Parts: sequence; C-alpha cells; structure tokens
Amino acid sequence: PFKDCFGLLLNIPLERPFFDRLPFIRSLTKPGRHWFTIKTINGEEFYNLDSKFSKPKLIGNQNDLIEYLNTLDRAQTYIYIVIEESMMERFEQK
Repeated sequence: PFKDCFGLLLNIPLERPFFDRLPFIRSLTKPGRHWFTIKTINGEEFYNLDSKFSKPKLIGNQNDLIEYLNTLDRAQTYIYIVIEESMMERFEQK
C-alpha cells in the first residue's frame, strides 16, 4: 500500500496551451515536463507538494490518491515509488 512508502515522485508533461496552439513553435520546442512529489504526512492523508502551489494541497486518503493517479495520462506520466531501503525486499521480484 502507498501509506507504507516514503512518497511518490511524479513526472508529467507540462501544459502549455498557448504554445500548443501554434504549430510552427510547437514543432521547434520539446514538450516540457514537470516533477512533483506526493507525500503522506501522518500515514493516512496524502499531500501534493507541487512547487507550483503556494502550500501543500491535500489529496486525501489512499483511495483518493488512487483516484487522483487515475486522472493522469498513463502513457505520459512517470510515477516513482520512493521507499526506505529496509523495505526493498517487499518490492523485489522473484
């Protein structure tokens, strides 16, 4: 479960609506990407710690987190689960 991990590190495509409407400029630029972290503070509630926000944004419990993650574009989103080294054996494939 996510509440046992240290946090999540996400990399998503940057939304650039103005540039995406200009085909010539869009063809010259690479699509930007943005990194942010989701962290559980007390083991029950998850917060989005995106630097674009003025303060951490509450996502909610683990079910709310899963719901939030399902809204992201799976083909373009990279999700890294950050765990403590002592938990590695739980995630190793056999």
